[in-house]
Amino acid sequence: MTADDISNPDELNALRLSSAEFAAEPRTFVRHLAERMSIEISDTTLNRLVERVKRGATREQIIHSLRNTKGERYPIDRASAALNFARVNVPASALVVENVLSFAPNDKKAFVLHAYAQVLSRRPGNVELARLTHQLESGTTTRLDLLSNLNAKAIEEGHFINWDSALGPQSSNDDNEKIRGIVEVTGFRSVSHNAPEIFSLCRYAGERWEMAPSMISRPDEIRPDSWIVSDGFILTGPKCHVASGYWMLDLDIVQPEWATIIVDVVANLSIDRLFHLTVCGNLRGSFVFEKLNTHAFLEVRLQVQNALPEQWINIQNVQLRKMD
Repeated sequence: MTADDISNPDELNALRLSSAEFAAEPRTFVRHLAERMSIEISDTTLNRLVERVKRGATREQIIHSLRNTKGERYPIDRASAALNFARVNVPASALVVENVLSFAPNDKKAFVLHAYAQVLSRRPGNVELARLTHQLESGTTTRLDLLSNLNAKAIEEGHFINWDSALGPQSSNDDNEKIRGIVEVTGFRSVSHNAPEIFSLCRYAGERWEMAPSMISRPDEIRPDSWIVSDGFILTGPKCHVASGYWMLDLDIVQPEWATIIVDVVANLSIDRLFHLTVCGNLRGSFVFEKLNTHAFLEVRLQVQNALPEQWINIQNVQLRKMD
């Protein structure tokens, strides 16, 4: 890789990196880069970033990782922003603790592989895989402990993840205490002793969409100002546990006056319907529904019906708020 391969040619000038420094062997490159960015990194972090380069990470990705450690904004491609939720102006991955932990409940090896892929975007080494699988099978470590350790590794590599903040009603107090150690405060789920619980499932911010973890979108095309859609579900999720009681669904959706959108809130894999609405044209309002203890894996669904060619939609906001 040469300096000409970087997608933003001004990056080198901003960092005051020469072409020779940019193309230097991995350890020298990372050291020079950290110095130019005025970042002090430990030997452990240095070694991990060097290993990432050796495993095939681009040098621009290493710059991205170091920018994350400083909390600086990094340019996001608008075409892919709708598929990856991030805090406002802070790009990062987003994961639901509950969804990761519940993967392959009877297969420890599959869980380890999945956890590595989700948190570190790589496979574990053969020794790591065997050792961690054995620890889970023998009960010497828990899935949550493993997830916490992987999150610590990700932070060392300069990659910060937006975790949600709950495992569900079956969680023990000890588990909830451990979660606080790996959860980042995010715009996805906000919990406070002084305010009701809030989920921001999808929102439009500055010509890009931000979506909560585990939300699934199926637009035909993503544009800076709208999604091009056809018949079918365009947004579903997050399929996670929430507290029982009354909830308010806030919706702000812009679409042609003749376009039809169906909004459902379901639970138990859509067996139970908690709320249903069919509307033509723009939609802005707040709607109340009740969630019972028997309603598991809450899911908000937006479905397009009777679409015409090149039909568009702009989802300004989809939010759930727990009522007192």
